[in-house]
Amino acid sequence: MRTIKLFDTTLRDGEQAPGNAMTVEQRVELAKWIDLTGVDYIEGGFPSCSSADYEATKAISELGLNASISALARANARDIECAIRATSGAQRAQIQLLLTGSEIHLEKKRHISLKDAVEETRNSVHIARINGAKHISLGCEDSSRGSLDMLKQVIAAGLEQGADCVVLADTVGGTIPSKFEEKVRAIRNFIGKDVELSVHCHNDMGLAVANSFAGFVGGADCAQVSLCGIGERAGNTAIEELVTVILYHGQDFGMNVNINKIKMIAACEKLINEINLFISPQKPIMGKYVFSTAAGIHINGMLQDPVCYESVNPDIYGRKREYIISRLSGRSIISELIEKYNLKTTSPEIIELMYKVITSSKDVHKYNDEHHFRELFFQQKNIVESKN
Repeated sequence: MRTIKLFDTTLRDGEQAPGNAMTVEQRVELAKWIDLTGVDYIEGGFPSCSSADYEATKAISELGLNASISALARANARDIECAIRATSGAQRAQIQLLLTGSEIHLEKKRHISLKDAVEETRNSVHIARINGAKHISLGCEDSSRGSLDMLKQVIAAGLEQGADCVVLADTVGGTIPSKFEEKVRAIRNFIGKDVELSVHCHNDMGLAVANSFAGFVGGADCAQVSLCGIGERAGNTAIEELVTVILYHGQDFGMNVNINKIKMIAACEKLINEINLFISPQKPIMGKYVFSTAAGIHINGMLQDPVCYESVNPDIYGRKREYIISRLSGRSIISELIEKYNLKTTSPEIIELMYKVITSSKDVHKYNDEHHFRELFFQQKNIVESKN
């Protein structure tokens, strides 16, 4: 059984997306919460891009966190030296070099040849090494669309100079799990077992979690993730979703993950509050209603045993399952709540009257509240008693 590593990029890739900007103080505070989850790496920022990124990365590096602190740098001396200075206070630091990983980027973004990209990789790793970097990651941007021949040349140049980690990025979130697994497996076979292999998947097609997991199946050691999946465009791989998939399906592939799930949810909630992040009510794990059931057929089954309609146990995350009373709920949940709140009645007439009120109300959700439910019960009870 191998233990999967996680690299948190909330404070870099996640923070740079529209609406997610944080102050230096917020990023430093959030880094503490992220560290409590047990992730292996925390990306402090992109130090050369702004003074705020530099200060945040530097301050995070000096916190004495358990996680290794990573900083992003483009493949030039100025960026690399800046990243090394920013992480100098960390107990463990990693410099992640942003490299060209596809022919599309060579031609349309960088306007350089493959030979240039290989030489750039070789030189940038050398610069990082002579400036004291002990751990260097080759971040191959857009590598899901790059040819294996190109990737192998770029990666080989970096490894020859002493890099010890390779990151394959699905930068535009456009690949599918079977193809990504195949590419990850090919690179794993190429670099051997002693070099760490990581994946960085975006969610443009809703496949970031699936692709990250496929990367693990293909031999990746680590995945780059963010709290609630925040990041460029449609976001990154959501840590809480990926951890859940590993928890429930990892054993079938000989893998597990050491993450404190309660602390992970707490960190997600901290992020939501800090940046006023909108979370869909249906977002897996974190959404308001993802552990709620409203349909009567489902509620009836879950009242007998939650496993009937529940694949993920909310207790694992410190969350609670909830039965939503609505026009779809049926009478079984009313009977269940009457018993739960010790309201003692066997009168089908009271239950029927309550059902009619609830299903005709525009504000049905308020009856999930014990106070409102009790109030309605006694109202209907008095109606029945007055008739008799």
